[in-house]
Amino acid sequence: MSDGKPRFWLNLFTGGTWEAFRSEGMQTCGFTRNWRRICGSIEPGDYFLCYLTGVMRWVGILEVIRGSYEGDGPKWTRPSFPLLFEVHTEVAITPETGVPLAFLEGKVDFFLKPEDRKGYKQFFRRCPNLFKRAEDATFICNLIREAKENPILRPVTSSLLNRPPSFKKTYRAGY
Repeated sequence: MSDGKPRFWLNLFTGGTWEAFRSEGMQTCGFTRNWRRICGSIEPGDYFLCYLTGVMRWVGILEVIRGSYEGDGPKWTRPSFPLLFEVHTEVAITPETGVPLAFLEGKVDFFLKPEDRKGYKQFFRRCPNLFKRAEDATFICNLIREAKENPILRPVTSSLLNRPPSFKKTYRAGY
């Protein structure tokens, strides 16, 4: 909150890490050491907007209570996510009631036109990632809150929910 206003950050989850986060109290989230510099700039009062990869839905709003530290977080954070944040969960919804990414087309900077689907202007390539425009984050927050108040069930396949995170995938040489 360097200028007194909260900042909004993308926080990526898989179906498995979202379920683990929810089942272990929704008070701590974590990131890999690769993002130490970025994590150091996240301050109490900032917000994480939670997005499920594979499922392609927005599912939560978390307020940062305590900034980046290393320690013993919940089991789901160890050993892959050692940079920890204490958070207050403002909203957490299920993947089945999450806000589909498609609802954002033409309304946010990273998804202005159909051509942006190829890579969403690289927005989902790192986590945490600062929203360029606060109004995009506010729009997504409003959609998540609305989904909490008026849930609409949209089935999600188990293959999408159980998709392994990309950092754990191994590839054969040459691929």
